[in-house]
Amino acid sequence: MLLVKKTISSLIFSSNSLHCDMERLFYTLNNSIIRTIFAVFLCTSSAFSATFTVTNLNDAGAGSFRQAIINSNGSAGSDVIVFSVSGTISMLSILPPLTDVVDIDGTTAPGYSACGVPVVAIDGSSAGASNGIQVLAGASGSTIQALNVRNYALNGVQFIDADNCQLRACFIGTNSTGTAAAANGLNGVQVEGAADNNLIGGSALCDGNLISGNGGFGISINGSVGTTIQGNVIGLNTTGVASLANTTGGILAVSAADGTIIGGSLASEANIVSGNGSGLTGNGINLDGSSGCFIRGNYVGLDVNGTSGIGNAENGISLNGCPNTTIGGTGANEMNVISDHNFHAIVLNNSSDICSIIGNNIGTNAAGTATIGNDDSGVIVINSSGTIIGGTSAAAGNVLSGSLSEYGIFAISSSGLEIYGNYVGTDRTGVLNLANADGGIRFDFGAGASAIGGAGAGEPNIIAFNNGYGVGVLDAGSNQVLISRNSFYCNTGKGIELNGVGNSNIASPVITSATTSSVSGTAGNNQTIELYYDSTCTATCQGKDFIGIATTSGPGNWTYNGPITNSPITAIAISNLNDNTSEFATCFTAITGLPVEFGDFSGRYTHQGNLLKWSTISEKDAAYFALERSADGIEWNEVGWVQATGNTTNSVSYAYLDQNPFLGMQYYRLLQFDLDGTQDQHKTIVTINTLETSKSTLVGVYNMLGQEIQSSTKGVQIHVFSDGTTKKVIAE
Repeated sequence: MLLVKKTISSLIFSSNSLHCDMERLFYTLNNSIIRTIFAVFLCTSSAFSATFTVTNLNDAGAGSFRQAIINSNGSAGSDVIVFSVSGTISMLSILPPLTDVVDIDGTTAPGYSACGVPVVAIDGSSAGASNGIQVLAGASGSTIQALNVRNYALNGVQFIDADNCQLRACFIGTNSTGTAAAANGLNGVQVEGAADNNLIGGSALCDGNLISGNGGFGISINGSVGTTIQGNVIGLNTTGVASLANTTGGILAVSAADGTIIGGSLASEANIVSGNGSGLTGNGINLDGSSGCFIRGNYVGLDVNGTSGIGNAENGISLNGCPNTTIGGTGANEMNVISDHNFHAIVLNNSSDICSIIGNNIGTNAAGTATIGNDDSGVIVINSSGTIIGGTSAAAGNVLSGSLSEYGIFAISSSGLEIYGNYVGTDRTGVLNLANADGGIRFDFGAGASAIGGAGAGEPNIIAFNNGYGVGVLDAGSNQVLISRNSFYCNTGKGIELNGVGNSNIASPVITSATTSSVSGTAGNNQTIELYYDSTCTATCQGKDFIGIATTSGPGNWTYNGPITNSPITAIAISNLNDNTSEFATCFTAITGLPVEFGDFSGRYTHQGNLLKWSTISEKDAAYFALERSADGIEWNEVGWVQATGNTTNSVSYAYLDQNPFLGMQYYRLLQFDLDGTQDQHKTIVTINTLETSKSTLVGVYNMLGQEIQSSTKGVQIHVFSDGTTKKVIAE
């Protein structure tokens, strides 16, 4: 159809002079209807596009790629360049730049398969000191697809003042198979000037480019606004599991390259930016002097599978003077994974203010379950303010783990940080040890006036398993760091370390008494006391489970009134004047009043009924035990009780016979009551199926999908019996 349009256009407007003659004729027509017809005819004809076919691999002449560009530049309207030949076109001199809108479509070449490697190569080995394909302002809106652009002395593809263009499905800087470098001497792709709103890659399947092996950056953006980079592999070979470095770095956006978008909210929009740089120089993504950028959903420093590290030589993401930038997000595909770098995963420097780092896995594999550590810190914030790390929604927290020599977060000469809902030194379950090597979070060199956790929903962080302190506020100039409601456990050093100077070295509270219903102590005036149960997994006191708050009164006395069900207890003091937060108090062992230390609890069917047995290891002020039975594990009724021994340090065994059990599956739980009415429950739920010894036996256990499972599997189970009956069971 495009060929037909071109033929018609050529017949009517074969020269500029004929076009002018037609215009003169138009103005001589007096009839308004005829004038209208000609106006429509002229406008429609001028919008026709031409198709130019590359029929040979010559440098120049009829049918060459060079001639197709020349013809397209001379043809008004949006044109198309297609290929009836495949192979390498060796350019002997600089190509003419694109000056009119054109779609250069390498997918039309013989042998190209969808999502395959480009079969047309534009090779600049003999082209002298030149760029590969240049796109100028007049060619705004152009598309370049499925070409292999390589071996140019300067840039592979260059957009100068050309906007709304797309570069997709190309190999830039590699050989034809994408397995080895065929470097362009400078950058793979250069975007500069008023070349705004260009798209490198795309969100559709197979839109992404392979941009690797170049002598400079994979992509360099200089002063152009609104560039979108999606779906590309930058710094790896075509297998996605081996480095093919762009020598200077992966992506560079400088000089007010505002609104740059790297990645996106769809899985297909993720870039892999790994393996770039040389020696210890070269960032994966480097933003300098640009604002309002978004970096979402990318793998930075990992292979295509997200399971192995192929780090960039320097930092993963580096921001220098880049305010209002967002790294990550809460969407299902907006998490960046940033690992395996020689320095930091993320650097915010030089007034990179009001930036947000949300929902990322830093220092781990893509699943967040194993460390692939960055050598230095996960996030380092230098001379920048208002940084948000994490957030209050379930998906906003970052995993900040696996640092090989430093911290999950390191703040230097910065203020206004809000650190909420993160997992520092562990995974998102808080169970795995993914320690940072030297501590969890460090504030130093004047960093202060910030919040780590808080009283709001979703604000507390989990800070666990780190080698060293959980949070360190280490400099005399580092003050007003609020540390509130976080869960600290299994850090090898102190939960909170002030180094004798940080947070004005506010004194820890002292716990003087603790019972089942209250905790009391002393602290400074006008302070809030936060109480916690200690984790007991290290020698230092660390508050794992928040209990509640008290406030000081009078000369600094405080009392918390509320149930205390565990021990030992620790606390921190927070100044109500300036948010300075203390180290944890010395642990205090509470008199919990829970009278029984349980032993085992079991049961079995007998001909006389269901026999329940249990034991205690010790008892204090115990009154009695109650047995409750349920048919579904939800609704419970008492079936009997047994008097407790009361006070003993010796083991005691007990039994109870339920003489009127249900027919089929039933559940028993054991409750213990002390003399003041306080109760406790044994953690074991006993199940007895009377059909196993009478009419029917259990022959299988299945989940809700009909898949056979172990009877020990927690959750909803479907029990199938030999008589064909079934029973839904909730296993805890």
